[in-house]
This record gives sequence, structure tokens and C-alpha cells, in this order.
Amino acid sequence: MTTGLRRNSNTTSDEGEHDMASSDINTITIGGRLGADAELRETQGGTVCSFRVASTDAYKDRETTSWVRCVIFGKRGPALASYLTKGRKVIVSGKLRVREYEDRSGSRRTSVEVLVDQLDLGAPPREGGSPRAAPASGSQESPGFDDDLPF
Repeated sequence: MTTGLRRNSNTTSDEGEHDMASSDINTITIGGRLGADAELRETQGGTVCSFRVASTDAYKDRETTSWVRCVIFGKRGPALASYLTKGRKVIVSGKLRVREYEDRSGSRRTSVEVLVDQLDLGAPPREGGSPRAAPASGSQESPGFDDDLPF
């Protein structure tokens, strides 16, 4: 029976050493729009490119937006940073990482972020910074339209 799933090359038969049930999987995929231009910074370990993705989920008459921090380490960061602009649609896949650190005031903080393995770029936002499609010619936006979005 085919399930559509690939078997990990490190796994063996039921009698072997490895087993899918005992393997850990840490993969996440997020799609949405960038809330701001990507930021580059140099650390002792090299270059880090960070950005936040707003992913909106709609259910019935309600929308919820989740903000996800994403990071790219190494040479890919500077190469991609100029494409990662506010309002651009992206799909990122990677590993979820939770890290704890102490901020400047001495408080313990927790950060949840995606360590990006794969990045798919959508179309850049329209001129003027608004990611919305242009209204059809002759049509008008509704008077209650909210333009105070964070991207």
C-alpha cells in the first residue's frame, strides 16, 4: 500500500536498528507576507539575516494573524536580503528552534524562530508598498476598507 510518504534512508526493516516511530521530525512550513525588510547583522559566528512573516488564518467571520521570526545563517542571507522586502509573499520551510536568552535589562526571554532551509519568493508588492491587488478599472474600494495593516 502506498501512503505518499517517503521512507527515510536511515531506517531499516522492522527488525533493523532504526524505526520511523522512534525518529524525531522537526519541520515547519509557513506562508505569508513580510512585515518589514529583512535585517542583516554580523555575529561571531558569521552573517545572520532575520525577518518576520505574517501568516493569516481565516475561520468563518474571524481572522487571526501569527507573526513568525525566521533566520538564515551564512552566505545565503546577504544574497537573499535584497529580495526580502516589506509586503512580499514568501513560503519558508525549516526547523523550529526555541532559544532562551537574557536581554539588556537582565530579564529572561524566549524566542521561537524558524531556521530557514528553503525559501520560495512570491511576487513583490505593488508600487506604493501595498500588497493588495489593484481594483478593477471603474470600481471603487469600499468606504470601510482598513489600510492600517502592518505590511
